[in-house]
Amino acid sequence: MNELFTILIPAEVIEEAQNHFDAITNLLSPYLKALTPSERRKMLKMGNKSLSFVEKGNDYAHHYPQLCPPYLDLNRFDAALDNARNLRVLRISAKQLSDNLDDTMMDAGSDAYKSGLTLYISAKSAAEKDISGAKEIYEDLRSRFPRLRNKKAM
Repeated sequence: MNELFTILIPAEVIEEAQNHFDAITNLLSPYLKALTPSERRKMLKMGNKSLSFVEKGNDYAHHYPQLCPPYLDLNRFDAALDNARNLRVLRISAKQLSDNLDDTMMDAGSDAYKSGLTLYISAKSAAEKDISGAKEIYEDLRSRFPRLRNKKAM
């Protein structure tokens, strides 16, 4: 495990990062759509294999317009394909950042939880030795583990 969390991330850095997230959200919001779970289930999904198929279809549509039915809007096809390509690039960056945030948050949380457990164990030991104030701290922290108390009561 790394020692990243011996150094506090400054509040200014967190605030600046949030400002950048807000700016990205504001920049893209006119173009983004939120789908319902039902809409997501009903839609065709384009993965990596499908992307190649769609790109080829788009190329054929431009080179052989006589094959395009009159109800196929080629401009819309082009825009949808361009958006899918461009958003895919942004999504890869956002996913990597999201994964790194998740990992870093998990690491920080694990470190903080270990520290909390260390204090809990210390307070328990101090309470058993009747050290002033330790019993109240131990009792307060012990409420985090209600199942342990119930098993002991049985």
